[in-house]
Amino acid sequence: MLVNTLPEHGLPYLIRQQAKVLSEQGVVVLRIRSALKPPECALPSCGKIPVRIQSFPSYPTIVSTDMSGPDISGLETMGMRDLLPRWKSKMMTLQQVRVASRLGTEALKTAFPGFSEQRFMESINEPGLFWHKVVAHGPSTNNSGSRLRQDVEYNRPAVQAVELFYPSDVLPSPEDGLSRSPGDPMFASQTPRLLPSSRLSSPRTLNHFGMAQTSTTYEGMTTNMLYRGSLGTMFPWHMEDSMLPSVSYCQSGKAKVWWVVPEHQRSLVKALLLKYIDPFVLTAADGNVWDVLASKRLFFSPNFFLDHGVQITRAEQQAGDFIVTAAGALHSGMNLGVNLTSATNFPTPCWWRLGIEHGECARALGRHVPYPLEKIIIQSSQQLVAGKWWWGDATILEACNPEHFSMDVTVAEKFVSKCVDTIAVFVNSRDGKVSVVPHSGVSEAVRKFLWMARTPPSLDPNDMRVDHSRDGALCKDCNALCWVAAVVCPTCIKYFGARAQVEAPLSCWRCVSTTYDEWHREEVGKNTMVVVKGSHDPLVVSRLCGDAGTELVRGLRRLLRRVA
Repeated sequence: MLVNTLPEHGLPYLIRQQAKVLSEQGVVVLRIRSALKPPECALPSCGKIPVRIQSFPSYPTIVSTDMSGPDISGLETMGMRDLLPRWKSKMMTLQQVRVASRLGTEALKTAFPGFSEQRFMESINEPGLFWHKVVAHGPSTNNSGSRLRQDVEYNRPAVQAVELFYPSDVLPSPEDGLSRSPGDPMFASQTPRLLPSSRLSSPRTLNHFGMAQTSTTYEGMTTNMLYRGSLGTMFPWHMEDSMLPSVSYCQSGKAKVWWVVPEHQRSLVKALLLKYIDPFVLTAADGNVWDVLASKRLFFSPNFFLDHGVQITRAEQQAGDFIVTAAGALHSGMNLGVNLTSATNFPTPCWWRLGIEHGECARALGRHVPYPLEKIIIQSSQQLVAGKWWWGDATILEACNPEHFSMDVTVAEKFVSKCVDTIAVFVNSRDGKVSVVPHSGVSEAVRKFLWMARTPPSLDPNDMRVDHSRDGALCKDCNALCWVAAVVCPTCIKYFGARAQVEAPLSCWRCVSTTYDEWHREEVGKNTMVVVKGSHDPLVVSRLCGDAGTELVRGLRRLLRRVA
């Protein structure tokens, strides 16, 4: 799509206008006139940046129709990541990156003369290079001699892999004159945000104007990251975190090729991968192909999907182009030379359905979802009922795409109704012994308890955890981020004191009816639990107190009747 004039509401408006194309094709290219191009972000000029060291071709081959169904019986399950193609990472200066990238490009051209997109697709995997089981002699577990040991290996590649250097997930320089997310404490001290009427928004500032503008900063999701490509460097088949849409802007350099599978092809993709992923890998992943994709280490030609009837959209991103991928779209790609792109996630109403589905799947597995889905949907619903929107107003949002507007409001109404009804059922089931209060009405002990529950613990120094205090607390039963309502026990919070973070309940509205009464106990001896004395009447700390919840549902239903 050519963009020659600047719409009043900028890039968010353009993205919303393309809702139907994104749903059908999975991707849209916005080719921007020079005068409208956003300010560019800068790589940090000092210090070192993270660099992925990739191998081309990718070894071993994980997805192929040529696999012969190897015998995996009797083999101890290996870790999935031990079986996937390896890549190394290293911290390097920009000068080191430039030199390494140049040498890698020269080696790639020598090994694969005339390297191009076509040569990439032909050579990314070596035929027959699969894992297979081997039997070897190894030391006995009881030191009584030797025993037969089963292991896996793959054959020696026919072509020596070339190392390619791809700076990825690089946080931009804070000196580039742009700001981060408004939810970031750094935001207030940086340059005031640009108005969307001056130029199209950079991915650096895009979330200033969308649904995530009131949320905590989530690196790479509400803020952008930079990627310095070079010939042959690639990004693996993957979907964005929480199934979010993404926005990528190529600031300079050579083209980037994208292959995108729209979300409506997910069932076919799943069936194919279940059939053609290496059985050793699939077994290690407990049969979950989405976990394999989430590792972001699968590289294979898009021809695999095309040959099996999967819809693929090819998009070529030139310097100055925006690429928008739809919610839930599977994508991969490669760089045709040195370039610099800036990318972020950008929640849209079309994402709500998939965000809810993803959250439910993660909740069932006890996995933490680092994104404030509840907050975004509730606050966006309040905006719509009031006739407003994060950019423009509700009327403008509707006019962009009336059909999708109706579908999105329907998703919001169902979500808010379920939330409000579930809380009401719980409150009514406790014979009047439940107190419902706003966040401003809690005691200091409860406030501190909720604040301390803002983020899960992590021992990994490279794990960028987030202070969720703006976005809610984590349910101790399912690990979901609960913003609209959290249910606690004041008696347990007071009794356990410093131990309350471990011992006292904190339940979301989904879990509370089945899990709340399982708490309130203390271990007093080996295998002996006693109930903590006192009342354990629940306290619901809610952002939809009184009739606010039911009025919000009614407002959404009125809106649906109007647009029907």
